[in-house]
Amino acid sequence: MTGLPGGLDAALPLLGAVASAVCLVRNHEIVWRNGPAERLLPSPEKSCHRALLGRDSPCQECPVAGDTTTAKRKVSLDGVTRMVACARIPEAEGWIVVTVRDVTKEACLAQEFVLLRKELAAKEVLAKGKDLQLELLRSRSLLIWENFPEGLAIVDREMVIEEANPALKEGFDASRGQRCYTLFGREEPCSNCPVAGHDYVQRYEKAVIGHKADGRFITEEVVYIPGTGKSLIIFKDSTKQVNLIEQIREQRDTIARQKELFEDLSEFMSTLQSSQDPSEAAALLLSMLDKWGGVKRAMLIAEGLRRGSLWFNAAHGLDDSEQEAMERAYFSMSRRGEGAVMIPDELFPKRSEEWMQFPVLSDRMKQLGLLIMEGIPSPTSLREIKLFLEPFVAFVKNRILSMRLEQRALRDGLTGLYNRSYFQEALEQEMGKCERLDIPFSVIVVDANGLKEINDTLGHEAGDALIMSIAELIMKNVRENDVAARLGGDEFCVLLPNTASHQAQHVIMRLRRFCESMKIDLGRGNVLTPSVSMGVASSDAVGPKEVLAAADRAMYEEKKRYYQKRGGEPR
Repeated sequence: MTGLPGGLDAALPLLGAVASAVCLVRNHEIVWRNGPAERLLPSPEKSCHRALLGRDSPCQECPVAGDTTTAKRKVSLDGVTRMVACARIPEAEGWIVVTVRDVTKEACLAQEFVLLRKELAAKEVLAKGKDLQLELLRSRSLLIWENFPEGLAIVDREMVIEEANPALKEGFDASRGQRCYTLFGREEPCSNCPVAGHDYVQRYEKAVIGHKADGRFITEEVVYIPGTGKSLIIFKDSTKQVNLIEQIREQRDTIARQKELFEDLSEFMSTLQSSQDPSEAAALLLSMLDKWGGVKRAMLIAEGLRRGSLWFNAAHGLDDSEQEAMERAYFSMSRRGEGAVMIPDELFPKRSEEWMQFPVLSDRMKQLGLLIMEGIPSPTSLREIKLFLEPFVAFVKNRILSMRLEQRALRDGLTGLYNRSYFQEALEQEMGKCERLDIPFSVIVVDANGLKEINDTLGHEAGDALIMSIAELIMKNVRENDVAARLGGDEFCVLLPNTASHQAQHVIMRLRRFCESMKIDLGRGNVLTPSVSMGVASSDAVGPKEVLAAADRAMYEEKKRYYQKRGGEPR
């Protein structure tokens, strides 16, 4: 090639030997390209902005006509991400040299790195939450140990005291390294001491020993600590109780009841700390309500994080049909914002006793479920019932906190909507509820039209803005207990629990109305008017297992009509 300014034709052999893709451009037209550029840019287009960037007009920052001498841009075209750098050739008006580099792998790695960072951040949040719970448990245990009114001691198999709480040190002048039996002036272990027998682990779980020392009656409650070879001894000064028993024997039953209540409460608290199944803890709670409150018939329904979905339930004294009727009545009630959901009295089984309902509320005063009991316990029974209810509610709130932290990993990173995994789980719950309780549900499928065209012409930032705007539109027009999810790309789904087909039609009409009026400001005077295709189906029309597929088909038919009007096919 001849006629290049400044003897640039003499540099062509050197540029041809360069391993990178190099082009010479004059007045926006590619005049020459080396071998790597021929392979990387096989397009026959002569204009640099079409061949390199897929644009119909030159770039605003182009060195040919602008004030800049160099420019650099990353562009994705036909699935390939390229880094294009332009530089004006001095003393050669209208001439620039362009280098092109394929950075597709680097872009993919950068995106993967961002996703990995988000995943790591989510795991760190979960780890911090678990550490916080563990630290809270430790602090509470220490608080109980330091302020427990009775003497506490941890002893080894040789009956040597390893730890003693302040109450024991004050009442018995106990110290570490002292043997427990010396507290009572004895030189040998008690004859019935379970710790001294060395078969305590096999024969005992709990033992109680009584002593009399310095005019006091002391009860030792020995509890083996599993897996440690050590025991916890609770020293209770029972002097007053013994004197009262001797003086007023009629109070014996009351004392026995209080001891049994303490044991049941201890067992209940232990179950709450060790149980991974909340329904197991709920069943134990209802049995305690029966034992201590005389509640012969009761049911507990818990919703968890998503209102309108069953987390767990437990029943006591009710047959299967009565349980199902209560559950259906509860989940058939519409959710009214922050208000409590209560079952109408006429829906309860007809018995002589009155039914009582207690909403289970979270720290945010949102309803987590409902406790239903037949009969009105006495004031004394209500006080004893509260001893079990309060730790159970705290247990439920702690589980909700853990679930809330874990749920963050089920959100889509771009839109904040739920992901496919969470949507599928919620859909299966609603299908089960529909088949078992005959409560309908609906699904709306939403798909953006022309996303690829927008990405190609306006860039991926515009495509992301479209996706986020559709997500925001959906979130503003669904209820709290609805599940809005991004299944991938430009496809969205909304699960509408407790919603029949005529109700779902109102929801999709509202979504269409707001979508048609939506404008997306892309900056620099660019305003995007989005277009979406939607489909809806309900379980009362097509059956629970066919709802999602029917909604998807309806959406696709609408999308097909949209592209037929434009003379194309759905993409």
